[in-house]
Amino acid sequence: MTRITLKTLHSRLPILQQHLNVLAPLMLRDPVHYRISLVTRRGQCAVLFDFKGLRPDVLLPGFALPVLWETDTGSGHDARLPATLRQEADAVLSALALDDATGEAWRLTLAPELGPHLDLSALALSCRSAWTSLAAALIVARRGGESAPHVLGTGSFERSRGVEAVEGIHNKLDTVQTLMERGVFALQDSQKPVVFMPTTQLAEVNGSSYEDVLELHAYPADQKLPEKILAAHLAALDAPPDATAALPERLAWANRTYIAADSSRRGAFYRRALRDDIAQKLKDQEDRPRFDVPPILVAAPSLKNTDLLYLAAQVFEPSKILCVWRPSGDDDKKRSQLNELAVLQNTPHTIEKIPENDPEAMQRWVATLIEKHDDGRTPWVLDITGGDKLMSALMLAVGARLGRAHPVYIEKDSIEAVNQPLFGSERYVSLSSLFSPKPRGT
Repeated sequence: MTRITLKTLHSRLPILQQHLNVLAPLMLRDPVHYRISLVTRRGQCAVLFDFKGLRPDVLLPGFALPVLWETDTGSGHDARLPATLRQEADAVLSALALDDATGEAWRLTLAPELGPHLDLSALALSCRSAWTSLAAALIVARRGGESAPHVLGTGSFERSRGVEAVEGIHNKLDTVQTLMERGVFALQDSQKPVVFMPTTQLAEVNGSSYEDVLELHAYPADQKLPEKILAAHLAALDAPPDATAALPERLAWANRTYIAADSSRRGAFYRRALRDDIAQKLKDQEDRPRFDVPPILVAAPSLKNTDLLYLAAQVFEPSKILCVWRPSGDDDKKRSQLNELAVLQNTPHTIEKIPENDPEAMQRWVATLIEKHDDGRTPWVLDITGGDKLMSALMLAVGARLGRAHPVYIEKDSIEAVNQPLFGSERYVSLSSLFSPKPRGT
């Protein structure tokens, strides 16, 4: 192999020289004091490249470039990416478009840990083998999950032929092995990096020393549908089930992520794949309060988590929602944010600010609330699941004065291992017996 000096490298690959501080941990044989770890994040993956032809001895035989899928607000793919990688991202979006029921638009960008100034747009790289890694990361992101940095893939895709062979598999595996030894993948205990590749490439490396330090798998050669091709890859990433999967499968995944202390993965998945089913289960609950006319719902919504308000609105189908909230900071801004909550868009609602630490003012607030909204006939549902103790106390005070009120809260079983609620165990507990008359059917 011809030796190339750093001066020559600078003339041939100016972008690499310019951003050596950022790329050194991923590209240099001896990164000296440079350190970087790939992270677990929704939409993130590492794309494997190999250096073809001449390269200096100071470089690894390839490198892993961390990139990120994120929702697109109209700006398109990150212009700092190589043009060929942006084209491959478009190919992934095209191949998966028919399967995308989320309605979200996606863009590919450099991972945040590479910093805001790195610009690889001038690099001429072959990126066809990035398809499998990009596609798997996008599927997981659309389902509300997160990718695992130690699970990688390399393989190109054609609709009529499925996954096809790629070049440089030995260079890529050498690179993964070196990055593993460098701690880039932040492995736990006995974990190994996992690499998926086309069947023909796996045959090339079977029985090699790679198998001592890497977990190698093949994409099926007889499949042409993306999610069929990537099934094992998605399983290795612990991808959330698709929203069309059976409810027990979706519940099992969500509850297992609690046990794994991986709570950051649940939010998007819950709202996309579980929340409506849980709302229907609560609606079907036989012993919940039921009414002949749509009730008034009183609740204390949180701007950080609107799921409780969503569930109550779906279950009780109120004629009006009264949002109880405690003033804090910029009242006008918070009021505006509450008014913009999607769950409130199709139901008449008001924002009711509670008084602070003044018993007489609180009594007046209760009386005023009833005077403003009660027609003498419509039942009231007081959802005390959310909010703080003062909010709950004031809602119960409304019920005590009104009489036609039905306090409720959602109760859940717990996962003992982590003392967290168990998805699928939600049920409404009614405190209607505190006031009279009792709801119909009880």
